[in-house]
Amino acid sequence: MQVVRGLVALVVCAMSGVTPAGAYPLERAPVLDLGATMTSTKHLRDAELLASDKPFTVRVPFEWSDPAHVAEQRMEVVRAAADRNWRIVVNLRYRAPKSAAGPELLSGFGSWASETASRVAALAPASFDVSNRPNSLVPDDPGSDPAWTASVLVAGVQAVSQTVPDARVGFSWLATGDPVEDAAWWAVIRSMGRELLSPVSFVDVQLFPGTLTVGTPWALGGPRDQVSQILRQTRSIYMPRAGLGPEIDIEVGEFGGHAGQYDDTFPLDVAQPDAEALIATQAAQRRLLEAVLEGVRDAAMSSRVTSAVWTSLADEGGCSLAKCWGLLTESGAPRSAFDEMRYQIIRASLARNS
Repeated sequence: MQVVRGLVALVVCAMSGVTPAGAYPLERAPVLDLGATMTSTKHLRDAELLASDKPFTVRVPFEWSDPAHVAEQRMEVVRAAADRNWRIVVNLRYRAPKSAAGPELLSGFGSWASETASRVAALAPASFDVSNRPNSLVPDDPGSDPAWTASVLVAGVQAVSQTVPDARVGFSWLATGDPVEDAAWWAVIRSMGRELLSPVSFVDVQLFPGTLTVGTPWALGGPRDQVSQILRQTRSIYMPRAGLGPEIDIEVGEFGGHAGQYDDTFPLDVAQPDAEALIATQAAQRRLLEAVLEGVRDAAMSSRVTSAVWTSLADEGGCSLAKCWGLLTESGAPRSAFDEMRYQIIRASLARNS
């Protein structure tokens, strides 16, 4: 009901020029591309409902280690998105263990990225985002070494830009909120120089307030302030240090929060909740979605943020802390965050057309 009231309010605003409390005037609202990550066409009709015949972004993740049938599922998503004129962002992932690092693996990853990009480009225009998550220094996680991560990014970005020269190519960064870890990772990116950066047209910032993004010491307040601060820091501090100028876009390639069996007192204004509080309710998940998008809008115009994509359209493989992030349950039942995202997509379309 709240979402319906919100939609009615925005329609009235568009017709009358009146701005609801807490919203941007439509003539000044930042224009954002919004959407969700899809791994199969199982929930395609739900995605159509979410898109509401408005501009819609689909993020399609491919991993080098995916078996052939999984890669083909991802290609089906690309085909479906192309048929519906949705914007497509292909995420090319490889999380390599440090012990396995070597030129033969980098060249192999580059060849795979090139082949995948070529297949996608034959179906539809797409942006390509290369990642080796996670990028932060996590104890006992050899795949998180920043130097190896940066080497993977170089291999993937170069391979895609050579295979599809006209495509937009970027790389992912998981914003931890820890200034020491974040600065250290960007220092490695800077050390790669033009080898990595010359083909780059956007940086994909991944934001998970209260879970993977811990906020130490983030801005006072809740996720809205935290998100706007990290995006402004990315633009004003990290990107310039790495030689990335104002012409390079920022995209929030993934953001999200867990939905589970917690009560409705999840403290979203706490920078780093304890482990139990990570299991949020549907209501908290919806509030997080709304707060993050407000934070993105706060930073969008000054920091050139162009898009934001929810991390998962639907749950996969049951509901656990690692998997229960969907706007839909695995069976397709919508959570309240689904309706909130649909409202936000319509809101973004009104801003685009104002």
